Amino acid sequence: GTKRVVVVGGGFGGASTAKYLRKLDPSISVTLVEPKTAFVTCPFSNAV
Repeated sequence: GTKRVVVVGGGFGGASTAKYLRKLDPSISVTLVEPKTAFVTCPFSNAV
């Protein structure tokens, strides 16, 4: 059958997970659930 994955949360982790799942296996149906229409972040801002 078709592989389906739902990623809940479109923050840095969720968006990265959805992206790399599709790269790993393009046949996987990936749905990203995020209520906000835009995402802005500086992922390494706490590394200073």
